[in-house]
Amino acid sequence: MKIAILVAGLPPVYNGGTEIATVNIAQYAAKAGHEVHVVALDGTKRGKTLYKAVKNGFTVHRIETIQIPYLYGLVALPEVVQRLLGLKPDIIHVQGAMIAPAAFLASKIGHIPYIFYGRGEVYTKWPLKRVLSRLFLAHASRVIAQTEDMKRAFQSILDCKVEVIPNGINLSNFAPISKSEARMRLGLQPNLKFILFVGRARPEKNLLGFVETMDYLRSRGDCCAIVVGDGPQLNEARRLADFLDLPNIIFKGNVDNKDVPLYMYAADVLVNTSFSEGFPATFLEAMAAGLPIVAPNVCGIPEIVEDGVNGILVEAKNSKLAVLAVNRILNDSELAKTMSHNNLEKARQYSWESVVRKLYGKVV
Repeated sequence: MKIAILVAGLPPVYNGGTEIATVNIAQYAAKAGHEVHVVALDGTKRGKTLYKAVKNGFTVHRIETIQIPYLYGLVALPEVVQRLLGLKPDIIHVQGAMIAPAAFLASKIGHIPYIFYGRGEVYTKWPLKRVLSRLFLAHASRVIAQTEDMKRAFQSILDCKVEVIPNGINLSNFAPISKSEARMRLGLQPNLKFILFVGRARPEKNLLGFVETMDYLRSRGDCCAIVVGDGPQLNEARRLADFLDLPNIIFKGNVDNKDVPLYMYAADVLVNTSFSEGFPATFLEAMAAGLPIVAPNVCGIPEIVEDGVNGILVEAKNSKLAVLAVNRILNDSELAKTMSHNNLEKARQYSWESVVRKLYGKVV
């Protein structure tokens, strides 16, 4: 089957969960024998020179557009539709609503069915969200959510059939190493407690809330935070850390995806302070590394993090409760060990092979 996957961006230009998931879906679909083309709206010289699609078994079509929220998809609309029609795929797979207009138009013009795979934007506000979402959902051949909560969110917009297919994880990227070895490779002090934040620094990820959490933890004296990821809120978070005089936060910025497991193995706990989430790839990475998780009780997160089992759920936007949860894990080695074991077991439930089989195992 010839598949065209439409996404806002790809590594190394963007390293968010949707982008990483798209690469994995494309790779595993190609391995399964499908002809895969990924159309990404992030055409830049940097992206073209650094990303080698030929090594992954699929073809990347990078299309230049403006990098302004909500408008990038509209500006690139004519070229994206032309590219999709020129490819003549059997199916268009669109990763989220922001770029769905191109899939919708190509579907109508070229009579090509499209899969609508929901991402985190279902939980955020954007212009004409309800009207456009109803349109894209109504005309999709299949509507897919990452969690049961996301399924309910879609069905509150339009009463339609929604499948649930979560993200996957490539466990072969997680060759177990000791915490001390991981820290040695990263040049981290062996006697500190490390609290990890991984993700694109977008407003909904609430990196400022993570910095505030570290402010409350300064009294411990043995904690250090590592922030992995780039994005629009990163500089603001750095300024807040400077204002609060928090030298115990290491901002790593963008790191290579292959190095993320090393940070997971080096840390003591992963902390997520988001206002909303789809299905964070970082949670699966933490599970694969046996890392306990502290996360807000929002959206579909309770379907991934079981409170007291593989992590602790806290009220969103409440840094004090996040601190209590972090302290509970850091102070109770048996609890941390149990959560680590449970996460390792839970990670085995997810695989990209399974995701691709559910997505493309049958002709739509």
